[in-house]
Amino acid sequence: MEENRKRKREILSCRDCRRRKMKCDRQVPICGRCRRGGIAHLCTYDSEPKQGIPENRNEYKSPRGMVYAPILSSSNTPPKLVEEEATHKDLATAVKRQAETIEQLNNRLRILESLVNMSQQSFQQTAAVPRDMDYGTLRVANASHERMLFRGKGFTTHFFGMTHPTSLYANFPEVRTYMAEIYPDSSLERLRHEFNVLRIRWKAENKPQLPTDNLLSLMPLRLVADKLITLYFDTFETTYRILHKPSFWRNYTTYWEHPSEAPPGFAVLLLLAMATVRCAVPNQQLAFHPTGSTARTEAISWILACDSWMRKQSNKHRNMAMYQARLLRLIAASANSYKAKEFYSEAETTLNYFKTAGIHRNPEFLGSNCSVFDQEMRKRLWASAAELELDAAISRGVSSSLSDLYIDCPAPLNINDEDICETSTEIPTSRPVSEYTSTSFLRLSAQSLPLRVRLTSVVNNPQQFYSFEKALQEEQKIQGFLETLPRWDGRYQQASSLLEIELRKFLVYLYGYISSTSQSNNRQYSRMTSYNSSKRIIELVHSLVETENFTIVLSRTDALQAASLCHVAFLSTIAEEDNLLEYIRSTYSDTVEKALNLLEARAIRTGCGTQYLWYISAWNGFVKQRMRSEHSATLKEQVMDRVVRVYHKYMAFQDTSATGLSLRDGFVASTDEPFKNGNPESAIGYAGDIANNFEDIDWSFDDFWSFGIPQV
Repeated sequence: MEENRKRKREILSCRDCRRRKMKCDRQVPICGRCRRGGIAHLCTYDSEPKQGIPENRNEYKSPRGMVYAPILSSSNTPPKLVEEEATHKDLATAVKRQAETIEQLNNRLRILESLVNMSQQSFQQTAAVPRDMDYGTLRVANASHERMLFRGKGFTTHFFGMTHPTSLYANFPEVRTYMAEIYPDSSLERLRHEFNVLRIRWKAENKPQLPTDNLLSLMPLRLVADKLITLYFDTFETTYRILHKPSFWRNYTTYWEHPSEAPPGFAVLLLLAMATVRCAVPNQQLAFHPTGSTARTEAISWILACDSWMRKQSNKHRNMAMYQARLLRLIAASANSYKAKEFYSEAETTLNYFKTAGIHRNPEFLGSNCSVFDQEMRKRLWASAAELELDAAISRGVSSSLSDLYIDCPAPLNINDEDICETSTEIPTSRPVSEYTSTSFLRLSAQSLPLRVRLTSVVNNPQQFYSFEKALQEEQKIQGFLETLPRWDGRYQQASSLLEIELRKFLVYLYGYISSTSQSNNRQYSRMTSYNSSKRIIELVHSLVETENFTIVLSRTDALQAASLCHVAFLSTIAEEDNLLEYIRSTYSDTVEKALNLLEARAIRTGCGTQYLWYISAWNGFVKQRMRSEHSATLKEQVMDRVVRVYHKYMAFQDTSATGLSLRDGFVASTDEPFKNGNPESAIGYAGDIANNFEDIDWSFDDFWSFGIPQV
């Protein structure tokens, strides 16, 4: 009779905890002790996770701790086969760990070599600095090793990382010098001074008013509201899904016919939805205040009134309208360039508001306490909040808050709003991704979200240096997503374009740094990829504006990818790469001109963004001068004329009324033609002045107009 063998105890702890004989909390993908000890990369398990524990730790190579739509294990493999598979897995794991160790050592070696070079160059630059030079000037001189904007004094500082669109300027002191040379004693300087005097006088005569609690008093005529809400659903609701169209229109009719019977908070949703597109309405007459455009002024008054309402709501008794209002408020602030420096903080606060309610978790856990309709709306609202927060993090140049968050909320179903209602009892069948629905954008963007979150953390981390080979691997993943994207035209063009823009801009970030640091055999490919990606993004945005869709150019900074075009063109003139430089000469002027037209249209419609127009225009003039394509005196006049033309419109179309809220009496017929063929002269909208809103933009006066050059 065989002796009874003791059954081998199943190993549940991770390898490192078992080796050290320490207690392991068995968390996946990384246990708590390894995470706290800074050895997360060594945390591995010998056995598969139990039923109900996410298996896809390495799926998408997502950031540590982030799992999107986990897959549950349901294996019934016999124990003997499991042991054999575990043996093979141990060998494979050992080989993989050895390869990872070698790669980590190589990365550390590259980092140490870079630090040594940076220290030597920093010492040489420090030795050459006069004793009376300001520290801020020295900081800018040393910033060539890290793309960032770090401005201010003491605790009054602002930081923007590598993915901030204009962080490239810190690497090129020649551009700052060029801007400081052409601005003093120019017509732009004199005109800006005159407008600043007008702004101060206007503010003294028109004291700011507190936001009103009577939301009904802020409502425009119903004819105006109809057009604004229709424009909102035709633009923003084709990408971010916040409102349920059939139920919204029912409440909308009730609100105008019987205001007292409308659901609580509906007036707030209505005002914020109109505020998102207030500056995007085509065929509008130019009208400005010294503090901004009349359209932007009215939109901000709606935002402030809704802010007052939201502050009075109980945080304990929440409803769906409170989540919808916060997302609409984010979009409205972005589309009207309202407090741009606070946009990332607002987006992060909104995401935390969603997290505290568990919107990021699977709503099926609530069972019968959450209806089919509420489950789907929770998925849509969370996907929209995640996309807005990630976009805000990229624009700020920091890592996303999603990078260390466990997420198991599934992506929204690919269905139209008519397929589901408040009384639905069965989950509708999701349609194929090739078939467009109003939720297709969120459904497809969720597939690449883990990749985009991880790359955002990587490119904004100055201690992580991506090799050319690693960038190629990431490019293959991005191209894989791009190849699977369906193409939609017409009213669905915005969703299709934004899906492509979200992916292509990471090619700009990945190869942007490599293009200025890699060896000559890799440099040309990196520059070509970065250049073509930037060019494609500008063309996509411009094609939307040609259809009189201004929402993307108003709410996002994609047009500022022209900075990458100028960057690559500048580097190519230094390296004298004949093939690349010839290609750039044939496409550069036309593409940058489109970007400048977009920025000028944004400045005219919102009154904010003049600083970006000046920045790109000056850099374009500097690059063309390097190419020797035009005379330097002519280029300087063209650089100034771009911004001067906008200021002349501000002065010529001043609204002398106290409020200037023109939409209270309906739309005013315009004598201008719509935006066609990228011509900013015919752009119709509202504008203001950067000088009047410096607290709401990304620059202060001294840094913006002189770019940190010490003034004598």
